[in-house]
Amino acid sequence: MNKSVNDSLSIPRGARGGVLLCIACLIIQSCGSIHTGLFSPLPDRESLSVITSIQEKNNSLFSFKGIGKIELVRGEGAFIARTAWMGLYPDRFRMEILAMSGQPLISISAVQDHFYYLSHTDSTYFEKNAPGATLEELSSIPVKIEDVMEFLIGRVPIREHATSTIERSDSDGGYIVILKENWTGITEKIYLDEKKTKIYKVEIFGITGALSYRAELTGEIMIDGFSLPSRVVLSNESGDSVQWRIDRYFANVPVEHSMFLIPPPEEKE
Repeated sequence: MNKSVNDSLSIPRGARGGVLLCIACLIIQSCGSIHTGLFSPLPDRESLSVITSIQEKNNSLFSFKGIGKIELVRGEGAFIARTAWMGLYPDRFRMEILAMSGQPLISISAVQDHFYYLSHTDSTYFEKNAPGATLEELSSIPVKIEDVMEFLIGRVPIREHATSTIERSDSDGGYIVILKENWTGITEKIYLDEKKTKIYKVEIFGITGALSYRAELTGEIMIDGFSLPSRVVLSNESGDSVQWRIDRYFANVPVEHSMFLIPPPEEKE
């Protein structure tokens, strides 16, 4: 007699328990692999401690003014000038690039989500709504103005991340804090000395994993109890750079919100 299809696929009653157990194991295993892709391990405690100390550094420094030199290098060209800047943390910053006479050549300002630019030589002016405004009007380096403020008050920006780790540097005996997102990979590297107390370099990466810019922090000056770098150098892989040299610095000075607004040339008194 010919067996039906159901008969040929039937499983002996005694073996059904083992088959069901195998199926359950496969389901649990597949769920585990899905969870592995969705959830990353928790950041290690040492890197968390370092990040916390970075965020707490100079946390009572809110307003500042500075005078120094700025050097812009782009391709084969270079430009060096005196500069003055002021900031009100976390979202107001203004910088003047000065002529030898001391008169302003270029004024730029970021006030919350608004960006202002004025060339005093040809009266080029614009104001635009630009959340996360960068210094690309001056340089090809896509550094956010809010990042510049962090460097100029002695801190560093901390990119969003899902995990953080710390590892020994192969080159200088220091340490590197590495921040990662689940899907885009490394977002930032923070280079520390052997005591893990001083930051001398930061690398910021884009969503593709390519380097956006590198910041090198050299020297140290103490102003009213605040530790600050005496030089900040931002650069990219093409060799373009922006460099600040801090000659004078004033911490927690009075500043007015109106001081950050740049009116059009015809509205100036």
